[in-house]
This record gives sequence, structure tokens and C-alpha cells, in this order.
Amino acid sequence: MLEEEAQKVYEGRFGKRFQLVHWWKILKEEPKWRALFEEKEKDKNEIYDVPEEQQRPIGREATKAERSGKRKKENIMEGFVILGDNIEKILKVQQDQKAECEKVTEAQIKISDTNLKAATEDKEARMFQVYNTLLNQDTSQMSEDQKANRDKALHKLEEKLFAN
Repeated sequence: MLEEEAQKVYEGRFGKRFQLVHWWKILKEEPKWRALFEEKEKDKNEIYDVPEEQQRPIGREATKAERSGKRKKENIMEGFVILGDNIEKILKVQQDQKAECEKVTEAQIKISDTNLKAATEDKEARMFQVYNTLLNQDTSQMSEDQKANRDKALHKLEEKLFAN
């Protein structure tokens, strides 16, 4: 099957069939030709690493200009530009952090207010429970001192609960 395909390829290239098939079958197993064939196959499958863009060294004129100081001004100006950009970035980050801090502070204040309101409502609910139990208490078995203390407690609870 492989031989037939090879024959077709040969015939396509050269316009006639390969005439030395008998000799090819004998010689293809010889170590000399086998080693040559395996080496070619190995080369086909080998992957070469192509180096990426390499930075070229600076040229003669650029080196002279750098030595004489002409480029120093350009380098200093580039440094100032880069420094200015970096300062702007730092300021922007600081402003963003400040804004985030303010948001967190506002959220904490809202949470604290909510917790305070819930605690106040809970306290008021407990006071209503105490008030209701005092109102529903049986006073027939109480002494005069106990009745007076009960009335005093009811009066204070009424002041706190119904002052609004």
C-alpha cells in the first residue's frame, strides 16, 4: 500500500514508473540506507526554537552621542515624564483608596444606626411585656406596700413608654 503510493508520487513527478523496484526492496533493509532514512525522519520531526526578537546593541554613533552628553538631556526629560506619570498613578490610587475608605465608613455608620434602632425597639418591647404583666397581676392578695410599689413601677413605665 505504501509502495503503491510511493509509485504514484514518483510517476507524478517524473512521468514514468520507478524501474528499480527490485533493487530498492533489497537495499532498503541494509544498515547504511536504513540509518540514512531514520536520520532524515528524525530531522523532519525535530522542532527548532526560533529566538524571539533580540535587542540590537546600540550603534557607534549612538554610543558617541551618549558619551558626549547629547543624550543625557533626552534621558533626563524622559525620566521626568515617567516620574510624572508614576506620581499621577500614585495619586489616583490614593484617591481611590480614600473613596473606598469613605464608603466603608458610611456603611459602618449605617450598620451601627440599624443595630442601635433594633436594640432600642427590643428594649421597648421588653418594657411593654413588663408593663402588661404588671397590669394583669392579681392585686387581691397584695399588701398595701406591694400595691404602692406596683403602682410606682407602673407609673414609671408609663412615663417611659408613653412620654412621646
